[in-house]
Amino acid sequence: MCFNWLVLYLFGMTVLCHGKSTYDVRLESFVGLEGEEKTLVNYTGIKLVGRERFLNGSTHFAIDLIDDVKISCKLFTLEVGIWVPMVYGISQITPCELSIAYFLNYINPDNLNTNYPKDATAYCPLPKGEYWIIDDWVSFMKRGLVKLHMEYWLYGKGIGGFEIVANVYDRIF
Repeated sequence: MCFNWLVLYLFGMTVLCHGKSTYDVRLESFVGLEGEEKTLVNYTGIKLVGRERFLNGSTHFAIDLIDDVKISCKLFTLEVGIWVPMVYGISQITPCELSIAYFLNYINPDNLNTNYPKDATAYCPLPKGEYWIIDDWVSFMKRGLVKLHMEYWLYGKGIGGFEIVANVYDRIF
């Protein structure tokens, strides 16, 4: 299974489905971020559950994610106790561009356990509403602690987002 489309390309624009990966990902934390004035994109309903630390819960979009909404992603790795920016990142991309450029190129949407749309055209625009996810996921990435900070912007103001920290480690066969 894969994680929802917003987080799928978070750890390095990579394939995030069960497969022949040589390493695993353990989610360490997930935090929904508030908007500057209003939180129109709300991830506070997603939690890590169980010993397996699966993501479970829902996100709420109070507006349609049209081209006026921009998304930025910053990726970091923990090096000697300091979060260091990685070369991966996305700056001011629309939800439509993000879904077409990354979502369909890196995952098989049929493997998602979610009510997020299964094809790019449904993201152009993504209708407001509540979207749920019940999932575990596997990735490949630099080993160690990795953090993604994803924010949504509307007319230059932050309207919500999330931050997730994961530990990437070698799989024991």
